[in-house]
Amino acid sequence: MFYILYGFFLLTGLLGLIFGSGSVLFDLLILLVSGGGLLFAIFFKKKVDRTTRTTFCSVLLVILLGLALASGAGTGSPDNAPALTLNEQVGEARSYLEKGKTERASEILEELALSHPNSDLVNLHRALVFLQSGDADSAASVLGVVSNTGSAGYRYLLGAVRFLQGDHSRALLNLEAAVAADGDRYEALLFAGVLNLALSDLPDGEALLSQAAALQPDAQFPRYYQALIAYDRLNMDRAQQLFNQLKAEELPEAMRANVNAYLNGDTSGVTDPLLLELLAEHCLQGLPL
Repeated sequence: MFYILYGFFLLTGLLGLIFGSGSVLFDLLILLVSGGGLLFAIFFKKKVDRTTRTTFCSVLLVILLGLALASGAGTGSPDNAPALTLNEQVGEARSYLEKGKTERASEILEELALSHPNSDLVNLHRALVFLQSGDADSAASVLGVVSNTGSAGYRYLLGAVRFLQGDHSRALLNLEAAVAADGDRYEALLFAGVLNLALSDLPDGEALLSQAAALQPDAQFPRYYQALIAYDRLNMDRAQQLFNQLKAEELPEAMRANVNAYLNGDTSGVTDPLLLELLAEHCLQGLPL
């Protein structure tokens, strides 16, 4: 009879090892049956030899190990971990973009595009990655499947596409639409302001740049363009003040060269005063979505 009990308890312990699911009720059932049987055998049966007790103790150890593994499987197994939401997965891709790990971000977004081909959130971020790598055509293709074409993010990215394609007028129309949809986007205000300067609309450009500077007072790009406006208006004191502020800071190489040229009064070597290529790179690295 005892050997039948041994076999039953041993089998129960092994089942806990093999099939333990981490269920509290299942674990308690194993503990109750096996532990109760052990106590009964040891304390209420008078003819229990040392071998029997040793066997039961061994069975109990097996059962306890099974419980431990079952509980561990229930709490630490990746299969039981809650799945990330779409927003969380896109957020993960954004975190890689912020760290400059564009390739890893692209891998996540392209995988999400397979399961969520019509997600505006996914496709806007895919377009941003393409733009960051200078691939305006691929970005335009991805934007073609976005449904909410009135969103600030869509109009901003489409403006960036048109800019990289060399169509500054259409780029400005989309960037101004992005500002109209959401006037608190630093990148859209800055980008639209500078394109107004490029298209010789100084008042509108100045107004947009002032808004961008108000959002990020320490940002270098708005101050640089405000210095250019002051220089163009022959307000040399203001221009020199801003250029000297910038000179004391760590600047992109192209911007530093221009700042020094204006301060030295020799602008003959300034071929791109608006730094349009550098501007686009700056505005697209800021994750403006």
